Amino acid sequence: MTSGLKPYDGPYEPENYRNVILSLPVVAKPGAVWAYSTGPLDLMNFVIERKSGLDLGAYVNQKILAPIGGRPIPREHMRMFGPYAMCSFFRVIPRDWARMGYLLLHQGRWGNEQLISPENVRLLSTWPTWLADAKVDNWLLGGKWKANHAGSNEFYACTFWLNNHQRLAGFPTDAFFASGGAHKLIICPSHDLIIARAGNYTSDEQVRPHLYKLINDAIAPP
Repeated sequence: MTSGLKPYDGPYEPENYRNVILSLPVVAKPGAVWAYSTGPLDLMNFVIERKSGLDLGAYVNQKILAPIGGRPIPREHMRMFGPYAMCSFFRVIPRDWARMGYLLLHQGRWGNEQLISPENVRLLSTWPTWLADAKVDNWLLGGKWKANHAGSNEFYACTFWLNNHQRLAGFPTDAFFASGGAHKLIICPSHDLIIARAGNYTSDEQVRPHLYKLINDAIAPP
C-alpha cells in the first residue's frame, strides 16, 4: 500500500491485467503515501514466480495448504482475474482459513515444520513505525473511504490489519486480521484464538456491528 506506484483497484480483466499492473507509473516516493491498492500488491506474483518457479496458486497449494492439510485452491477460481491477481478468488473453506490462522498464531510453525519464518509473521502482525510519517490517500471510490480508512497507516502491517487502535472495538489490541467484505480471519495471540468467517461478499459496514458483537460476547470474560 506504500509502494509509490499509482493506486489501482480494478477492473481485473484476465486478458489485460498483467499489462496494467506492469505499467503502473511511480507517483510518490516509496513509503511516503499509504493508498489502498491491489495492483501494486499483485506485482508480488512475479516475484514469487521468479524466485520459486511456481505461479501463485501452485505456490500456495504446494508450500502452504498441502503441509497444513488444506484443500488445494481450485485453479479455475485463481484464473478468473487472470493468473496474476491475488486480491480475490482465493477460495478456501473456512476450516482451511482457520488452519492458516493457526499457522500464523504459532509463528509460522506447523508440527515440526517451519513453513513461514517468525520474522515474516511479525511483518504481518506488528505495526511498522515508519508508517507514522506516511500520508493517507483516500483516492478509492472518489474518497468515500475517508471515514472508514482515516489513519489507515496507523493500523496496517504487511497485508494484514491490526487492532492496535481498537479498530475491532473490544477485541485484544494484539489481534491482527485479514478482512475482505464479509470474509474474516482474525488471530488473537493473547487469547490463543482464531476466528474464521466466510459468507456472501458484502460491505464491511453491513457485517461488522452484528458479527463483531457476537464474537465479543463469546470471548468477553464472565
